[in-house]
Amino acid sequence: MNQIVFLKIQFWILVASSLALPGWICWFLLTRRAISRKVVLFFGVTLLLLSALDLVLLPVLHNEAIRSKTTLDDEVFASEYSIALYLLPLLSAGLGVNLISHVLRTHLRFAELQYDREKHDKPPQ
Repeated sequence: MNQIVFLKIQFWILVASSLALPGWICWFLLTRRAISRKVVLFFGVTLLLLSALDLVLLPVLHNEAIRSKTTLDDEVFASEYSIALYLLPLLSAGLGVNLISHVLRTHLRFAELQYDREKHDKPPQ
């Protein structure tokens, strides 16, 4: 028996991976006074992986909505509204890429400064 998509575990995983976890990650990052670059990198990669999970779950839920007998889930997952659902993983992926880029830029800036200090501090031979 096909049941409504909103009662399936895949739907709740989609809600967690596209709304709850990215929202918590943003809240966590915004409320910290000091944070390690490794933690920021971890959250950036996590956001990318969550968006990939969303992109896997959305077609699965679309197919389940088409197969179910109810029309309520068809209105969300098998209509024009499904296009809007693809914006959530795009937002998470964009934020994740920005976090990773920030960590890489910061690391490279400090590495270049360290290189310049070591190069200019060496006595000529």
